[in-house]
Amino acid sequence: MTKLSLSETLKQMAGMHESRSETDRLRDVYADIEMALQSGVSRKAVLEVLHKDGFAMSLKMFDKALYRIRKAKRSNVTTKCHADEHRAGAIESETSTDQPPLEKPVTWPRKPMTPADFREIRNQPHDWVALSKPVIKK
Repeated sequence: MTKLSLSETLKQMAGMHESRSETDRLRDVYADIEMALQSGVSRKAVLEVLHKDGFAMSLKMFDKALYRIRKAKRSNVTTKCHADEHRAGAIESETSTDQPPLEKPVTWPRKPMTPADFREIRNQPHDWVALSKPVIKK
């Protein structure tokens, strides 16, 4: 079996209706569904087209599946943005010599704050006058 035919066989297996949930199959065409919805096509009309392709979900299930897919996409984007910000901050702190290094490295995701953490922050000395002045970027 050649590599190309193996690849085609695996793609066909991935697209088989029997072995995949409707939400997984919906995820495959999510971009097209969003494009149709944003251009003004009703959810009912989109669902009718999906029914013709073998989907059996109700409108309520369709809405819930779209909600979960959208939420997962937002979560992935947010996590990726936080990781990029963290990397950029680490690079900036390595190259910047005018700022003292952080006492504790910041890691993502952060652990939930506890009352002891708030007490520690409150008991640290702060220069409130300097913090109240506007930041002037050069």
